[in-house]
Amino acid sequence: MKKLFGSLNKKADKTQDQASDIELENDEFDVEVSSRQKGKTPLTKQQKLMVLGGVGVACVLVFQLFIITNQKEIQAHQKVLQSHIEDQAGAIRNTLSNIIHAEAEEVRKSADAKIAELKQMILNSNTEAVTQLQQMQMKLDEVQKQTKSLDKVSDDLAKQFLAKLTQIAASSASNDKGQAMQPIMTMPTTADKVATNYKIYSANSYGLVLQSNNGTFTIANIGKMLPGLGEITSMTANEVIAGDYKIISDPQGFKVDESAAISAYQ
Repeated sequence: MKKLFGSLNKKADKTQDQASDIELENDEFDVEVSSRQKGKTPLTKQQKLMVLGGVGVACVLVFQLFIITNQKEIQAHQKVLQSHIEDQAGAIRNTLSNIIHAEAEEVRKSADAKIAELKQMILNSNTEAVTQLQQMQMKLDEVQKQTKSLDKVSDDLAKQFLAKLTQIAASSASNDKGQAMQPIMTMPTTADKVATNYKIYSANSYGLVLQSNNGTFTIANIGKMLPGLGEITSMTANEVIAGDYKIISDPQGFKVDESAAISAYQ
């Protein structure tokens, strides 16, 4: 813009110089005319008007030339200014684009980090849950092993009691053949049928344990009534006489009803 105004000022100075030159020329013309008037005939009014018209046309032409020159310079400056503005706009656009891309990249990196963190949290949670399930499974296996061990100990104790009771019964049978053994060893002649609804399950400190086919357990005692069989009249380590039936440890046809509830000792 400074260049533009400077060029305009220069043009204005040139115009003033040209106007001064024209005035000098007019003065010289007037002097020449006056000198001619002294020696020659004076100009007519029409001639003077023609001279003034020529001078006016010359001034107009000079002014138009000045305007055209200024317009060309102004257009050139406008082109330079427009080019500069376009360059500045391109630079600003590129800067903004770089800033936007950088911000988008930062947002993407932050989102990727959050996603990775969430994935790790989910993986850790799943790992912890799997670990807890494995620990519970190990505890369950341990409990099952302990239960099996207890069942085995119970079976061993039952076998030991049965063997001990058998030994005691055998010893008593060999040492005492008197009246004390009569209630146990004397069997009714009708007790020749094997009961299929009872069996000798085990022996404990209270005596023989009988199991019925409905799953109930009973301690065998002399004089006790067994449903479906009758009164227990005698018993040994290997059999129990109840009514007309004898109860043994493994009778054929004996089967426990699994759907029936197993009660406690009666």
